[in-house]
Amino acid sequence: MFDFEKEILDAGTLEITDREVTFAGGDKANNHLNLDKLEKYPELLHKVTEQMAYLILAHNCNVEFLAPIPSGGDILADMIAGHLNREGVDDIPVVKFEKIDNGMFSIKDEMAESITEGVVIDDASTRLSSLERFIQTPELSGKNLSFCAIWRRGNPEIELEIPIQKYWVVEKQIPFFITKDSEFSEFTRSKK
Repeated sequence: MFDFEKEILDAGTLEITDREVTFAGGDKANNHLNLDKLEKYPELLHKVTEQMAYLILAHNCNVEFLAPIPSGGDILADMIAGHLNREGVDDIPVVKFEKIDNGMFSIKDEMAESITEGVVIDDASTRLSSLERFIQTPELSGKNLSFCAIWRRGNPEIELEIPIQKYWVVEKQIPFFITKDSEFSEFTRSKK
């Protein structure tokens, strides 16, 4: 069985920072899961997005569109749409959004009012704060949404309660502060 957790960490995605990082939910950390680095490993990125497409189909998500949270979900959504199309799901549009002031989002593309079933795509989640703000975008109001991301780095006990189906490729909590004795220390790369 393919070990997504190990392969993603081996790609150098977990970075120790020289200053505190503040996540969307306000938590502070000395590390960042930089999943953009997967672009340097096309075969791994292909497997990860293929697994995300599998999760979407396996959980009977009726997919009429993908809505990536910028910027972490943008490239992922395009690749997932390709996988879904190969699995016989007809031409899934990827509806793009942009981050605007105050941490909210605005739609960049047009979306037909007739489509109602969508999957929100992101790279990682901690408290689901970005998801909470994202689904408040007026164009997503009244849509039946689910959520799929690569990594669930937060503890489910601290997550916001958002009443939609949620799926992750890896569900492994990463502490906000990683020390040299942490189980993650061997995977960290310093970010200067």
